[in-house]
Amino acid sequence: MKRYGITTWYDREQSLLGDDYADTFYRGGICQCRYSVVILSEDTRKSPCQLKELQIIEELHDRGLMTVFPLLYEIDADKLPDRLIWMRKLIFREVSRSSGTREVCNHIACRLAEDIVDECSCPSLNELSSGTIDTVPPATAAIIDAYLEMDPGNINGRISMLYAAFLSLMVNKPDKLSHAFPSKLFGRLFNETKLNLEMDYRETWLAENALRIAILQTMRSNQHRQG
Repeated sequence: MKRYGITTWYDREQSLLGDDYADTFYRGGICQCRYSVVILSEDTRKSPCQLKELQIIEELHDRGLMTVFPLLYEIDADKLPDRLIWMRKLIFREVSRSSGTREVCNHIACRLAEDIVDECSCPSLNELSSGTIDTVPPATAAIIDAYLEMDPGNINGRISMLYAAFLSLMVNKPDKLSHAFPSKLFGRLFNETKLNLEMDYRETWLAENALRIAILQTMRSNQHRQG
């Protein structure tokens, strides 16, 4: 997730032997997070510490303070301990040694991007291409307009157009975006795959929202400088 520019909290990286448990795991860790990636396996029932943490996560989820992403690592959902049955109500992913993590990370990043878009009221791509928002560079708006005319089934072509729109935006704004997520996402898509991989509609959706976030950040930055 760090490759997407997403700040993460992981107990093994941010705690030491002898640290106060409540401060480290509750006040300083779990309660400061809006999202939780929960990995469940056959060993979960054998770990009192993990079960205690999962109880805290359940309480935060029930209060609407946390979104939970359950990952079942080489275990069937019907074999989860009774105290974790609530996890079955959520959409979960099954992972294994051979499945890799890219698709799972894309699912999680999609949710985070969607939340950012909703919270920030990012303009839609149709609004950005219409010319009604004059702070969008003309080249960026023209590429978005061409993107909207493309065959929806041409996934790689559409991803390439979104990447081109992002690059055209960066030409007009060389300084770093205040939100690293868009830059990290497009950089990952290009550097790891050269835009040549079997993508699905979820990755297109993710790239669309990343572009919308980048444009919104650029618009706000321009307004700040003008103000």
